[in-house]
Amino acid sequence: MTIRPRSGPKHLTGRCHLSSPLSSQRQAQETDGEGRRPRLAPLGRFDYGAYIVTEQIKKRLENGFAPFALRLSDGRRFVVPHRDFIAVSPKVVVVIGEDELAVSISPIHIVSVDDLAPTQ
Repeated sequence: MTIRPRSGPKHLTGRCHLSSPLSSQRQAQETDGEGRRPRLAPLGRFDYGAYIVTEQIKKRLENGFAPFALRLSDGRRFVVPHRDFIAVSPKVVVVIGEDELAVSISPIHIVSVDDLAPTQ
């Protein structure tokens, strides 16, 4: 599997798409009953990196919650002290900040999910 950067202005975002020689062969073999290839979703609809980040956050919420912080690509850090302070979907993560304002975050900007020391 190779990773190729996309062309055009979206390339500046640093997102890449995955391509595999096997997947292109499989796509050529798969046809509907009339010999037409099925329609594929355009590139850019699925961002593998964002998917991994949101799945990691969902697992943290499901498997016994422990406080954590999200660090963003611009250096900001958002603390999630309880599972009620975060909402996760495939395209957006919403965090309620210490000032009780909601912040919408694109998952591609989350660079790390850090554990916080438990408070006594």
